[in-house]
Amino acid sequence: SSGINAEYGGGTHDGMDMSSGHGQVFVVSKIATILFSGVETSSTGEMVLAFFIIYIIAALYELLKYAKDYLQNSANKMVDQPCKCHINHAFHLKEKSPEANGCGKPELDKLRRNLSVEMILPEKDKMMNKALFVAISTFLHMVALTLSYLLMLVAMTFNVWLFLAVILGAGTGKTILLVRNSFSPALESGHCNEP
Repeated sequence: SSGINAEYGGGTHDGMDMSSGHGQVFVVSKIATILFSGVETSSTGEMVLAFFIIYIIAALYELLKYAKDYLQNSANKMVDQPCKCHINHAFHLKEKSPEANGCGKPELDKLRRNLSVEMILPEKDKMMNKALFVAISTFLHMVALTLSYLLMLVAMTFNVWLFLAVILGAGTGKTILLVRNSFSPALESGHCNEP
């Protein structure tokens, strides 16, 4: 029984049958084995360090999920169809003078040049862009999946401090994204913005 207890997250639980998986309880302890044998905390300082490392990894995981979604949305907009508001803006610019639109001649020329490049990409370049997108997207997905499983396993050590590090780190990452998105004028107005 003690061999099973040591294998499933430290702490001995005498008299409990661990084979069913229902005997595990949360432990408040500075001693923990984190994912691999040899990666252990045995002092308060080591636990504080482990807490902050896991906290940062959990926050970065949330940011990585956002980056993956942002990449997907950006690719969908660029590959499937150019940004409609840029095209509409360019057509309206042709009808009015540059000064009436609040931009000078160089900005107008740059916008028209960028639109013509976006709309007339050679087929070979489109395929290269799609291949690069697939490679980057797949890599980000694998990294995010790996981090999610590692964070789950850290939480399953049943150490209260490590569990809190995962939860608070993920909460911090989500809060950063919500605050960032709430102050982004492009997201609020629903208009496209140039990368």
